[in-house]
Amino acid sequence: MLRSWRVAPIVLLAATAVSAQSVPLVSAEVTGGGGGHTSHTSQIYFVGQKAQLWRVGGALRIGSPGRVRPIVSLDYAPGCGMGWGCGHIAICYIAPNGTCAEWFVDPMGFAIGGGVAAAPNRYLAASITTGPGFFQQRSWYLAGNVSLRVVPHFAIVADARHILSTDGRGGRTWFFPVSFGLKGY
Repeated sequence: MLRSWRVAPIVLLAATAVSAQSVPLVSAEVTGGGGGHTSHTSQIYFVGQKAQLWRVGGALRIGSPGRVRPIVSLDYAPGCGMGWGCGHIAICYIAPNGTCAEWFVDPMGFAIGGGVAAAPNRYLAASITTGPGFFQQRSWYLAGNVSLRVVPHFAIVADARHILSTDGRGGRTWFFPVSFGLKGY
């Protein structure tokens, strides 16, 4: 009889943890960071090796609560740092093809995607999404997102993306930003 009293708190705690293991119905996040990008296309050489991505995003769970669920996401990237960080110096760096090298443009616009989210326990959540981006040029992205809950309904989030696009002249570009921020749900 005494053993069952010892086991009861463990079972109760496990049941509480299992009930908290659900992908949130709605979440919103703000992240900022940067990463490497294409050095050049057939017609354009880019100045520098890194660009920025500032992002406000949200996700909506599809279906009933559970540990692994499909989601849809909507992101907005305001371009050059939420209103700061704009204004590159207009100096013509001569590119190997004899033209002026250009700055790689920080993404600005919307992206919509679909994917899957998982909440293996009450502290961790992760998601993978993919979809089209409607930035300066049409693009496609693949994103991975991991968050760690610090207090109820708020988490620290890390986001890594691979964005494929064009340079406006037909050349293919890639951008791989890693960003950090806060998530609420």
